[in-house]
Amino acid sequence: MAVYVSGTDDAHKFDDYEEGSWTPGLYPESSAMTMAYDLRTGSYVKIGRVVYWQFRFRMSSFSGNGNQTIGLSGFPYTVDSSQPQFSANIYGYNFAGEAAIGVFYHGSTTRGRMYYYTGTPSWADSYASDFASNTYLAGSGFYYVA
Repeated sequence: MAVYVSGTDDAHKFDDYEEGSWTPGLYPESSAMTMAYDLRTGSYVKIGRVVYWQFRFRMSSFSGNGNQTIGLSGFPYTVDSSQPQFSANIYGYNFAGEAAIGVFYHGSTTRGRMYYYTGTPSWADSYASDFASNTYLAGSGFYYVA
């Protein structure tokens, strides 16, 4: 389906549509960790330069250096690095510490650091020690690709 946007040179700007799946996971930001999942699934829709994603996973075991920031990894497309991007609506339970609720995307990668809300107007890094065996996460968000 061709969509024309008045005032643009590209009459097919929004023809780039794709649906698919991705494999979400936790990404330790500074040192290796051992992580196992007993549930891990994700899906996405890409329209033009925007990727809308959904995921859910549950940890079955989790060990290593808990004193490091942690992120969400495995996004289906590389994140645009031309501007900062933050999004997500994450729900979770069985945390050992603070519950992550948002993602600040790392440009030129397929991951982002997770954050939790500390009160108006502050956010703080999520740490590996916030997660534990049987931690469950589900969420959605979007980001721009290059």
